[in-house]
Amino acid sequence: MKEKQIMKAIEIRIEGKVQGVGMRFFLQQEAKKVNITGHVSNLPTKDILIIAEGTVESIEKFTKICQLGSSRSVINKFNITNIPYTGSFSSFNINYQKH
Repeated sequence: MKEKQIMKAIEIRIEGKVQGVGMRFFLQQEAKKVNITGHVSNLPTKDILIIAEGTVESIEKFTKICQLGSSRSVINKFNITNIPYTGSFSSFNINYQKH
């Protein structure tokens, strides 16, 4: 019998030099590697916002990746908030709409 995975959802807000440095594309690629669904968006404040869903283990791996950032990013502040898991995402996408 297969063990049931515990699913989790988080919202991450990253402040610093995170726009115009390939951060959203980097996070999309890394999310696929660790089976994370959700999306990443640029905010008008020059920060980025991530909604991520996955297993507890996948979320932990992805959080560490987010904290390191892309090679050209500079992270000044990193905030994680637990949010309700919805299971409504089928992949991890870049949201190009302005918030």
